[in-house]
Amino acid sequence: MTTGVELVPDDIERLEPADAVVSLVLPEIGGGIRRVFCHHVHCFSSPEPAAPWLRRHPGAFILPVATAC
Repeated sequence: MTTGVELVPDDIERLEPADAVVSLVLPEIGGGIRRVFCHHVHCFSSPEPAAPWLRRHPGAFILPVATAC
């Protein structure tokens, strides 16, 4: 399976697989941006592979890559 994303200034030029998602959390106040936000942003090939991660991280959510970018 080919995977990847190509971005141009205002759009996504290529996204494979097309149903790829990004995990996000609402950051806590304080504690450093990497620990409270960056460590929770992951790319998944589709919502199904993201499900186990979401179960382990209450309050996290996923967005389609096109929405997140």
